Amino acid sequence: MNETRAARIAFSRPLETPPFWRCLPDFFAFPLGGEPLERLILLSLGALFAIFLPLPRPFDFLVMGAVIVVIYLRFAFKVLERTAYGIMDPADYANSIDDGQKNSPYRLLACYILLALPVMLAAAVGKNAMQTMQLLTALALPAVTMNLAIHHRLSTAIDPRMLWRTMTSIGWPYLALWFFVETLGVGSVFVAGKLASWAPRWLAPSIFAFIAMYFGLVAYRMMGYALFQYHESLGIEVVAPADDTAESQAEASPGSMIGRQVAAAIGRGQWDEAKALAYAEQLERPGGEACDRYHRLLKLTGDIAQFLSYGRDYMLKLIESGQANRAAPVFIRCREVDPEFRCTESSQVMALALAAYRMRKYDLGLTIMNRFDRCFPGDPAIPDVYLLSARILYEHKNQDALARQILTASIARFPHHASVEDARRMIEFIDRLQQVGARS
Repeated sequence: MNETRAARIAFSRPLETPPFWRCLPDFFAFPLGGEPLERLILLSLGALFAIFLPLPRPFDFLVMGAVIVVIYLRFAFKVLERTAYGIMDPADYANSIDDGQKNSPYRLLACYILLALPVMLAAAVGKNAMQTMQLLTALALPAVTMNLAIHHRLSTAIDPRMLWRTMTSIGWPYLALWFFVETLGVGSVFVAGKLASWAPRWLAPSIFAFIAMYFGLVAYRMMGYALFQYHESLGIEVVAPADDTAESQAEASPGSMIGRQVAAAIGRGQWDEAKALAYAEQLERPGGEACDRYHRLLKLTGDIAQFLSYGRDYMLKLIESGQANRAAPVFIRCREVDPEFRCTESSQVMALALAAYRMRKYDLGLTIMNRFDRCFPGDPAIPDVYLLSARILYEHKNQDALARQILTASIARFPHHASVEDARRMIEFIDRLQQVGARS
């Protein structure tokens, strides 16, 4: 890839992102050139070598087929992930960050097995229950695959809360996405079977494999693009091609030169060089875009330990400088990689939770404050954490009983704290609401 093309990669979103249903021709053309086409040809021809395995038939084809599927799915998940991050050209893919998808084929198989369990249980209830569960499971499959590609965790991929968040963040277009992906899956089997039946017997396995993998790559490309299209609502940090206007504006900024050098290194697949440049930039320009760029690069290159450590330090600096609202996205990024990630200092928790509350990210606020009293026993901020948690629960989560329970416990444990009066007023308000509801 030439320098001009590389220099156009920046950490920003294009001004216009066409919806995925308008990009169908591009999706179908994607596997027909460059690295995707080379992969499809080599893998499909690999089926011809099954006869050389020292195994009786059909085990020779089963073993070779399993190997081909694993290699193919690793690349398909790579396509999905890179597309979601806005890296649209396969020439921009870098082998140095492939490790995150090595186990994705096995995780996907585990997802299918786990998702089959509720269908089996529903079958014991009756035919209608089984068919309903089959439909719900099929409807969730694209979201499962997308979550697995982005988060690399089996538990996150099948977490009902994450599935619901993915589907609702995309909204009604998710149903169109599901229809296209389902149609591609069914259509690939039909078309591949037809064409394979017309081919010579020795070539039929390769024809079938090529067609099936072709349609599969189209589907994975489409799912990745859907994530890119809705990346803001899904909280995905993208590395997207910038338009001419954005590029010309970036040239006027103080850090634009280093930013373009980082972009060029990414485009060449030289991730270590990009990381070194971004590290130097954030030292020269602490805070702001430079630190965000370096933090995202640590995630993309798979340096998870450094990613979490830097995120924790960066978050602390933002909070201490009164920028807790900018620290919240850093916390979300780290939490997606490590579900156990949390603030190490009690002062961070309240500042970050208040920022999440002001940003109307109520679930995030509850997540930040979760188990605060256990992590920081005896901390003077415990009553304030209880009060804010209860406020979120009764104001925005319709959990009045739990909110009242937390407030009552707070008053009992800290009867002389300044938050007691607010807690009592909140309890009275909750009780009045319950009385009105009972009368109505």
